[in-house]
Amino acid sequence: MYKIMFVDDEFWILNGLKQRFNWYELGFEVVAAETDVYRALDSFKAYRPQVVFVDINMPGMDGIQLSEELQKLSPEVHIVILSGYSSFDYAQKAIRLGVREYMLKPVDNNELLRIVTKLREELDKEHNATQEATEQAAAEFPAVYNCRRDVSVIQDYIRLNFRQNITLAELSDRFHLDPSYISKIFKQETGENFSAFLTNCRMEYACKLLKTTDTPAIQIGGLCGYSEYPYFKKVFRKAYGKTPREYREEPTKQLD
Repeated sequence: MYKIMFVDDEFWILNGLKQRFNWYELGFEVVAAETDVYRALDSFKAYRPQVVFVDINMPGMDGIQLSEELQKLSPEVHIVILSGYSSFDYAQKAIRLGVREYMLKPVDNNELLRIVTKLREELDKEHNATQEATEQAAAEFPAVYNCRRDVSVIQDYIRLNFRQNITLAELSDRFHLDPSYISKIFKQETGENFSAFLTNCRMEYACKLLKTTDTPAIQIGGLCGYSEYPYFKKVFRKAYGKTPREYREEPTKQLD
Protein backbone atom coordinates (compact mmCIF):
# COMPACT_ATOMS: atom_id res chain seq x y z
CA MET A 1 0.00 0.00 0.00
CA TYR A 2 1.44 3.37 -1.06
CA LYS A 3 0.71 6.70 0.63
CA ILE A 4 -0.83 9.67 -1.19
CA MET A 5 -1.42 13.29 -0.12
CA PHE A 6 -3.50 16.11 -1.65
CA VAL A 7 -2.73 19.84 -1.31
CA ASP A 8 -5.23 22.45 -2.52
CA ASP A 9 -6.48 25.64 -0.89
CA GLU A 10 -10.06 24.86 -1.91
CA PHE A 11 -11.66 22.42 0.52
CA TRP A 12 -14.32 21.22 -1.90
CA ILE A 13 -11.63 20.11 -4.36
CA LEU A 14 -9.76 18.24 -1.62
CA ASN A 15 -12.96 16.54 -0.55
CA GLY A 16 -13.73 15.60 -4.15
CA LEU A 17 -10.28 14.08 -4.66
CA LYS A 18 -10.51 12.03 -1.48
CA GLN A 19 -13.92 10.65 -2.41
CA ARG A 20 -13.32 10.26 -6.15
CA PHE A 21 -12.22 6.62 -5.94
CA ASN A 22 -11.82 3.80 -3.49
CA TRP A 23 -8.13 4.57 -3.06
CA TYR A 24 -7.43 1.34 -1.19
CA GLU A 25 -8.53 -0.66 -4.22
CA LEU A 26 -6.04 1.32 -6.31
CA GLY A 27 -3.26 0.54 -3.85
CA PHE A 28 -3.14 3.90 -2.05
CA GLU A 29 -3.87 5.24 1.41
CA VAL A 30 -4.83 8.93 1.65
CA VAL A 31 -2.70 10.05 4.60
CA ALA A 32 -3.33 13.81 4.42
CA ALA A 33 -5.35 16.49 2.63
CA GLU A 34 -4.18 20.03 3.38
CA THR A 35 -5.38 23.50 2.39
CA ASP A 36 -2.27 25.23 3.81
CA VAL A 37 1.20 24.77 2.31
CA TYR A 38 3.01 24.91 5.65
CA ARG A 39 0.75 22.30 7.18
CA ALA A 40 1.32 20.30 4.01
CA LEU A 41 5.08 20.37 4.66
CA ASP A 42 4.52 19.21 8.24
CA SER A 43 2.24 16.40 7.09
CA PHE A 44 4.75 15.36 4.44
CA LYS A 45 7.50 15.11 7.07
CA ALA A 46 5.20 13.09 9.33
CA TYR A 47 3.75 10.65 6.77
CA ARG A 48 6.33 10.59 3.93
CA PRO A 49 3.82 9.88 1.13
CA GLN A 50 5.16 8.53 -2.15
CA VAL A 51 2.67 10.59 -4.21
CA VAL A 52 1.57 14.21 -3.73
CA PHE A 53 -1.02 16.12 -5.78
CA VAL A 54 -0.27 19.87 -5.52
CA ASP A 55 -2.40 22.80 -6.65
CA ILE A 56 -0.36 25.30 -8.68
CA ASN A 57 -2.01 28.38 -7.19
CA MET A 58 -1.68 28.42 -3.39
CA PRO A 59 -1.44 31.37 -0.98
CA GLY A 60 1.99 31.87 0.59
CA MET A 61 3.83 29.57 -1.81
CA ASP A 62 2.85 28.34 -5.27
CA GLY A 63 2.78 24.70 -6.30
CA ILE A 64 6.18 24.87 -8.00
CA GLN A 65 7.84 26.25 -4.86
CA LEU A 66 6.10 23.68 -2.69
CA SER A 67 7.20 20.91 -5.05
CA GLU A 68 10.80 22.11 -4.72
CA GLU A 69 10.55 21.95 -0.93
CA LEU A 70 9.03 18.47 -1.04
CA GLN A 71 11.80 17.22 -3.31
CA LYS A 72 14.43 18.59 -0.93
CA LEU A 73 12.84 16.47 1.80
CA SER A 74 12.40 13.40 -0.41
CA PRO A 75 13.96 13.45 -3.91
CA GLU A 76 12.10 10.28 -4.92
CA VAL A 77 8.60 11.71 -4.28
CA HIS A 78 6.17 11.57 -7.22
CA ILE A 79 4.44 14.94 -7.68
CA VAL A 80 1.39 15.76 -9.79
CA ILE A 81 0.64 19.45 -10.40
CA LEU A 82 -3.01 20.55 -10.53
CA SER A 83 -3.83 23.77 -12.38
CA GLY A 84 -7.01 25.66 -13.16
CA TYR A 85 -5.52 27.04 -16.36
CA SER A 86 -3.06 26.00 -19.01
CA SER A 87 0.30 27.74 -18.63
CA PHE A 88 3.30 26.87 -20.78
CA ASP A 89 5.64 28.65 -18.37
CA TYR A 90 4.39 26.66 -15.36
CA ALA A 91 4.49 23.44 -17.37
CA GLN A 92 8.13 24.08 -18.30
CA LYS A 93 9.08 24.72 -14.68
CA ALA A 94 7.26 21.54 -13.63
CA ILE A 95 9.12 19.49 -16.25
CA ARG A 96 12.48 20.89 -15.12
CA LEU A 97 11.62 19.86 -11.57
CA GLY A 98 10.85 16.34 -12.66
CA VAL A 99 7.15 16.61 -11.81
CA ARG A 100 5.43 13.45 -13.05
CA GLU A 101 2.24 14.97 -14.44
CA TYR A 102 0.67 18.38 -15.07
CA MET A 103 -3.10 18.02 -14.77
CA LEU A 104 -5.74 20.61 -15.64
CA LYS A 105 -8.86 21.33 -13.59
CA PRO A 106 -11.64 20.40 -13.51
CA VAL A 107 -10.21 16.97 -12.83
CA ASP A 108 -11.41 14.37 -15.30
CA ASN A 109 -12.06 10.95 -13.76
CA ASN A 110 -10.56 8.99 -16.65
CA GLU A 111 -7.44 11.16 -16.74
CA LEU A 112 -7.02 10.94 -12.98
CA LEU A 113 -7.37 7.16 -13.08
CA ARG A 114 -4.81 6.97 -15.90
CA ILE A 115 -2.30 9.01 -13.93
CA VAL A 116 -2.84 7.11 -10.69
CA THR A 117 -2.53 3.74 -12.45
CA LYS A 118 0.68 4.90 -14.14
CA LEU A 119 2.11 6.08 -10.81
CA ARG A 120 1.23 2.77 -9.17
CA GLU A 121 3.10 0.91 -11.92
CA GLU A 122 6.15 3.15 -11.52
CA LEU A 123 6.14 2.69 -7.75
CA ASP A 124 5.86 -1.08 -8.13
CA LYS A 125 8.89 -1.09 -10.44
CA GLU A 126 10.88 1.05 -8.01
CA HIS A 127 9.90 -1.21 -5.12
CA ASN A 128 10.90 -4.34 -7.01
CA ALA A 129 14.24 -2.83 -8.01
CA THR A 130 14.94 -1.82 -4.41
CA GLN A 131 13.99 -5.26 -3.17
CA GLU A 132 16.30 -6.94 -5.70
CA ALA A 133 19.18 -4.66 -4.71
CA THR A 134 18.54 -5.40 -1.04
CA GLU A 135 18.50 -9.15 -1.61
CA GLN A 136 21.76 -8.91 -3.57
CA ALA A 137 23.39 -6.88 -0.80
CA ALA A 138 22.17 -9.38 1.79
CA ALA A 139 23.77 -12.21 -0.16
CA GLU A 140 27.08 -10.40 -0.74
CA PHE A 141 27.45 -8.61 2.60
CA PRO A 142 25.29 -10.43 5.16
CA ALA A 143 26.84 -8.78 8.25
CA VAL A 144 26.36 -5.25 6.90
CA TYR A 145 22.87 -6.05 5.69
CA ASN A 146 21.84 -7.49 9.05
CA CYS A 147 23.02 -4.37 10.88
CA ARG A 148 21.13 -2.07 8.54
CA ARG A 149 18.03 -4.23 8.72
CA ASP A 150 18.11 -4.20 12.53
CA VAL A 151 18.51 -0.41 12.64
CA SER A 152 15.72 0.09 10.10
CA VAL A 153 13.34 -2.09 12.11
CA ILE A 154 14.19 -0.24 15.33
CA GLN A 155 13.74 3.15 13.65
CA ASP A 156 10.32 2.14 12.35
CA TYR A 157 9.32 0.93 15.81
CA ILE A 158 10.41 4.22 17.40
CA ARG A 159 8.55 6.30 14.80
CA LEU A 160 5.35 4.42 15.58
CA ASN A 161 5.77 4.29 19.37
CA PHE A 162 7.71 7.41 20.40
CA ARG A 163 4.77 8.45 22.60
CA GLN A 164 5.60 5.51 24.86
CA ASN A 165 8.45 5.22 27.35
CA ILE A 166 10.98 3.58 25.02
CA THR A 167 14.30 2.51 26.55
CA LEU A 168 17.29 0.51 25.37
CA ALA A 169 16.26 -2.25 27.76
CA GLU A 170 12.78 -2.41 26.22
CA LEU A 171 14.22 -2.51 22.69
CA SER A 172 16.60 -5.26 23.79
CA ASP A 173 13.74 -7.37 25.13
CA ARG A 174 11.47 -6.73 22.17
CA PHE A 175 13.99 -7.47 19.42
CA HIS A 176 16.17 -9.95 21.32
CA LEU A 177 19.30 -7.89 20.78
CA ASP A 178 22.00 -6.91 23.24
CA PRO A 179 21.67 -3.24 24.40
CA SER A 180 25.33 -2.52 23.63
CA TYR A 181 24.86 -3.95 20.13
CA ILE A 182 21.83 -1.70 19.55
CA SER A 183 23.79 1.38 20.69
CA LYS A 184 26.77 0.50 18.51
CA ILE A 185 24.93 -0.25 15.24
CA PHE A 186 22.52 2.66 15.68
CA LYS A 187 25.38 5.14 15.98
CA GLN A 188 27.29 3.39 13.22
CA GLU A 189 24.44 3.43 10.70
CA THR A 190 22.73 6.76 11.51
CA GLY A 191 25.45 8.95 12.98
CA GLU A 192 23.37 9.59 16.11
CA ASN A 193 22.50 7.58 19.18
CA PHE A 194 19.13 5.99 19.85
CA SER A 195 18.07 8.62 22.40
CA ALA A 196 18.76 11.48 19.96
CA PHE A 197 16.64 9.80 17.29
CA LEU A 198 13.80 9.27 19.79
CA THR A 199 13.99 12.92 20.87
CA ASN A 200 13.92 14.14 17.25
CA CYS A 201 10.77 12.11 16.57
CA ARG A 202 9.11 13.58 19.64
CA MET A 203 10.18 17.14 18.86
CA GLU A 204 8.92 16.98 15.25
CA TYR A 205 5.54 15.77 16.46
CA ALA A 206 5.45 18.46 19.17
CA CYS A 207 6.12 21.17 16.56
CA LYS A 208 3.35 19.82 14.36
CA LEU A 209 0.84 19.87 17.23
CA LEU A 210 1.91 23.35 18.36
CA LYS A 211 1.44 24.82 14.89
CA THR A 212 -1.65 22.93 13.73
CA THR A 213 -3.77 22.44 16.88
CA ASP A 214 -4.99 24.41 19.89
CA THR A 215 -3.98 21.64 22.30
CA PRO A 216 -2.37 23.21 25.42
CA ALA A 217 1.41 22.86 25.49
CA ILE A 218 1.27 21.03 28.81
CA GLN A 219 -0.85 18.32 27.18
CA ILE A 220 1.34 18.18 24.08
CA GLY A 221 4.26 17.12 26.24
CA GLY A 222 2.27 14.10 27.37
CA LEU A 223 1.21 13.29 23.81
CA CYS A 224 4.88 13.26 22.81
CA GLY A 225 5.99 10.84 25.50
CA TYR A 226 6.98 13.19 28.31
CA SER A 227 5.23 12.58 31.64
CA GLU A 228 6.55 15.80 33.20
CA TYR A 229 5.94 19.14 31.43
CA PRO A 230 9.02 20.91 32.91
CA TYR A 231 11.27 18.27 31.38
CA PHE A 232 9.47 18.49 28.02
CA LYS A 233 9.88 22.27 28.13
CA LYS A 234 13.59 21.90 28.90
CA VAL A 235 14.17 19.46 26.03
CA PHE A 236 12.17 21.64 23.62
CA ARG A 237 14.13 24.77 24.58
CA LYS A 238 17.41 22.90 24.07
CA ALA A 239 16.29 21.77 20.61
CA TYR A 240 14.81 25.07 19.34
CA GLY A 241 16.11 27.80 21.62
CA LYS A 242 12.60 28.75 22.78
CA THR A 243 9.77 27.41 24.89
CA PRO A 244 6.82 25.54 23.33
CA ARG A 245 4.61 28.58 23.90
CA GLU A 246 7.09 30.92 22.24
CA TYR A 247 7.37 28.54 19.29
CA ARG A 248 3.58 28.44 18.91
CA GLU A 249 3.26 32.23 19.02
CA GLU A 250 6.09 32.76 16.52
CA PRO A 251 4.77 33.70 13.04
CA THR A 252 5.13 30.98 10.41
CA LYS A 253 8.20 31.76 8.31
CA GLN A 254 7.82 32.30 4.61
CA LEU A 255 10.13 30.17 2.46
CA ASP A 256 12.32 31.83 -0.16
